[in-house]
Amino acid sequence: MTSNQDIICFCQDITLATVLKAIEQGHNTVESLIEATDAGIACGTCIEALESILEEQ
Repeated sequence: MTSNQDIICFCQDITLATVLKAIEQGHNTVESLIEATDAGIACGTCIEALESILEEQ
């Protein structure tokens, strides 16, 4: 089970709650989420997680 406090992007310390809030604000592509949250801008490992979260929403 995941928690809103789970870290999605370790490089930028971005939580699931931050990603979900960005989705609620209309960021519905990976590129838009990256721009809104800075997740994925360093090593890119979390991009797959971002894609999964978008699919679930």
